[in-house]
Amino acid sequence: MILEQLNIEAREGFDINNLPFGVFSNGTAHKAIGVAIGNKVLNLSYLEEQQLLSITAGKVFNTTTLNAFAAQGPLVRQRVRAQIQSLLSSPESRLLNVEHVQKALIDRDSVSMHYPFDTRGYTDFYSCENHARNVGSLFRDPENALNPNWKQLPVAYHGRTSTLVASHMDIKRPQGQILNMQTKQPEFSACKKFDFEIEMGMFVGQENTLFEPIPVAKAREHLFGFTIVNDWSARDIQAWEYVPLGPFLGKNFLTSVSPWVVTPEALESFEQDMQQQEPVPVEYLQQEKRKTYSICIEAILTTASGHTEVISTTSYTHQHWSQEQQFAHHTINGCKMNTGDLLATGTLSGTAENSLGCLLEMTQNGKKPIALSNGETRTFLQDGDTLTLSAYAKNKDTTISFGSISGTIT
Repeated sequence: MILEQLNIEAREGFDINNLPFGVFSNGTAHKAIGVAIGNKVLNLSYLEEQQLLSITAGKVFNTTTLNAFAAQGPLVRQRVRAQIQSLLSSPESRLLNVEHVQKALIDRDSVSMHYPFDTRGYTDFYSCENHARNVGSLFRDPENALNPNWKQLPVAYHGRTSTLVASHMDIKRPQGQILNMQTKQPEFSACKKFDFEIEMGMFVGQENTLFEPIPVAKAREHLFGFTIVNDWSARDIQAWEYVPLGPFLGKNFLTSVSPWVVTPEALESFEQDMQQQEPVPVEYLQQEKRKTYSICIEAILTTASGHTEVISTTSYTHQHWSQEQQFAHHTINGCKMNTGDLLATGTLSGTAENSLGCLLEMTQNGKKPIALSNGETRTFLQDGDTLTLSAYAKNKDTTISFGSISGTIT
């Protein structure tokens, strides 16, 4: 096997079928572009410099973000992927010399990963009906859980790009105004209802131009790849501030994304049909053969005592609106999308208790603590807790891993 000749050890989810893209550094401040393969990172910046990759668009990896590469669109991405697969599988691979092996392949355990794009726009959708109904039932009448527009358009709000991160970090508990339920007056305080949200995200590849709506049938051509998203949330701050314009300080302090970006080509064997929409949306949102991906996402809680437990397992399939419908809606008014923009799904919740996408739902806003197997309980995250999201797609033939992202509350 050529992978053995290249000293690449197998790692589940990171075989030649995946090849996620990312930005890394190896003991220096210099960043490079790479793909994950087994226990290694394949340095695409080096391969481009050595002319081991042929890219007609010119140099796209001699940089510190994925923007230049992603902007080329799906055809270039697919050609590069095919060239990488050939380099990693062909007995005549030009990688098979000592210098290339030493310089192009780096142990993944030895590198630092970085946020993969220069992101100038971040939009968080609200596309899961289970989540929307659960939250609507908590804060409004269960008989009126969904607002009238929810099934007519993909609801969303704009977030902060300045607080997007792609590495584990200690997270300072946010502060803000919280309504005192006894006095009915706001108080300034540290957040007492610190929560996470299980989401996935899509990075934009090719841009559109200003005032150029992208039809739903063309939207996929503008999407580069997928990542895990944790939309950290201060529920008590959010509850007081969100009327009438929506979240602000309850959300903008931090959003974590996983550093490896998985492309649509890696997910082709996990594609599945979405359910027919009722009611049928307006014409610009109507999509033939709506597709989604069978991706599993887990939330893993590690308490300050060291106990680790999976507290939720949910799916990317729990969406009413497809990624193409979200993109088409975002541009229908002529909004320009930039390469590297991030579009998050919103919280992904199933119908079972162990598939809910946030503690707000799991505990019914703190009224019903969840019990951990070691006897501890949680309503919301406590200081010292580490929350990790991991995601993968798996069938009988292969596993595609998205890696993970985590944060520790301080």
